[in-house]
Amino acid sequence: MSDFRVLHLSDVHFGCRDPNAEQGGITKALIKAVHRHVEETGKAPDLVIFSGDLANTGAFEELKQGGRWLRRAVGKYKAPIFVVPGNHDAVRPRPDSPRFL
Repeated sequence: MSDFRVLHLSDVHFGCRDPNAEQGGITKALIKAVHRHVEETGKAPDLVIFSGDLANTGAFEELKQGGRWLRRAVGKYKAPIFVVPGNHDAVRPRPDSPRFL
């Protein structure tokens, strides 16, 4: 039986408040960690699962930024990528919006 490798990622929350400007460094470090692991082991993922919260508010620009990041992280491995939306990946009205009052 051969190995089947699954890479699981989640919760990068593009568009979140980032008062210390740390998100760019963290998301770049995640990409480096994935690439380093594949280089060191010689084994690329056979399947990639991103399980929610690519975005923070579900805004189109956040999702677009997240998609670009995901392609940089795993696009070169040619594995299928399954994205399961999380609660932050949908635009939802705030509880204090007129819709809820």
